[in-house]
Order: sequence, then structure tokens, then C-alpha cells
Amino acid sequence: MTREEITSKVIDIIKNCLENKNITITTSSLLVEDLSLDSFAAIMILNDLEDEFHLTVGDDAFDGFKNVDNIVSLIQNMLNEKEKAG
Repeated sequence: MTREEITSKVIDIIKNCLENKNITITTSSLLVEDLSLDSFAAIMILNDLEDEFHLTVGDDAFDGFKNVDNIVSLIQNMLNEKEKAG
């Protein structure tokens, strides 16, 4: 899966978990400052990411994350590791 495909899916998942569906989301969007992401939305996003990408992300995966690109990088790295493991 390409980074662009991952990015598109991550943005769709985030948008579906936010109250404001009209918000523009980019990879540089700040999770708290721009998207007003709270802990409940973060848990919903984590669950949806796990379902979409067939991964186990973990409840503390977003600790220290600032923007959408951080999430995309995490998913990409996890998918790469999963592919290497076979």
C-alpha cells in the first residue's frame, strides 16, 4: 500500500470520527489544535485504524503525536513490519 493510499484512508477515518465533518484535514493538521481531537475521538480513531489496516495499534499509540502525518508514518511503519514478517 502506498503512502498516499494510507494517508487517504487515515484522513477519512479521522474525518468520520470528528463532529465537524466539513473540516479540511491534511497531513500537517495538528490533532488537538486544528482538529480538536479529544481522548474519546482518539480511541474511536485507533479502533477504526486497527479495523481498516488489520493491525494492533495500542491505546498509547498517539502519545506524543502532533499531526496527522505522525499517524500516517506509524501505520506505514507497522504495515512494512507486518509485510517483512510475512
